[in-house]
Amino acid sequence: MLQHLAAAPITTIAAISGSCMGPGMQLAVACDLRVVNSPARFAVPVAKLGLMVDKWTLDRVARLWGEGAARHMVLTAAVLTDDDARRLGFARERGDLDVAIDPARRAVPLAPLSQSGSKLGMGAIPAPDAVYSEAFARARASKDLVEGQRAFGERRTPSFEGR
Repeated sequence: MLQHLAAAPITTIAAISGSCMGPGMQLAVACDLRVVNSPARFAVPVAKLGLMVDKWTLDRVARLWGEGAARHMVLTAAVLTDDDARRLGFARERGDLDVAIDPARRAVPLAPLSQSGSKLGMGAIPAPDAVYSEAFARARASKDLVEGQRAFGERRTPSFEGR
């Protein structure tokens, strides 16, 4: 389910308020963007419980928090704060659900093929390079590219269709 969420061809946003630990952290790292509200707390307390988490989650936590913070959380069951999340780049914005809706509003009118292809390229969706190359070629040959360039030249908002 988490990999399907990460692979969604649209931009996904987690609005985090309160505890984000265990399965909550897994949902948060499966999303593309995160908005945190104070006081949010983050942890991967598997060592405290005698558990392990799947490698996909560990890779995502390390990529999104940075390896040092990820090791700290996973190996010592440390709890990090919303300030840590912002400082370390896990979340770029602070606020409640209303604030989390703002980047969604900015993402919705953008070119869908560009967004889904970029997610492939950034490794948000595990895929061989050939899959990214196909997505790149599809976006490059799309009517959305023509529309985006035309709208830019005409100084208007583009109307993308995902084709």
